Amino acid sequence: MANKLIDPLLTLIGVTVAMPAFKMNHLHVICEDLQTMIDFWTSGVGASFKSYRTFGNADGAVLALDGLQINLRVPKENEKETKKAGRELSP
Repeated sequence: MANKLIDPLLTLIGVTVAMPAFKMNHLHVICEDLQTMIDFWTSGVGASFKSYRTFGNADGAVLALDGLQINLRVPKENEKETKKAGRELSP
């Protein structure tokens, strides 16, 4: 954490304070059209397709992008799409 008084003193005596690295493991994306979303991530963004799978009772797919696993799926049967703030799903 940056501190306006302490950081210059630490730099003066040769001590470096670094923030810990942050890495995401996976990302979940819920979409209406699975194949269109696969095409977007693979053709448009450069992700690689790994496999089709189900998440509960919802069809989905797994992609990879620079070590990030991207889990795509359509809404589950018991989820209802809402239009409030963006595209949220609620049970």
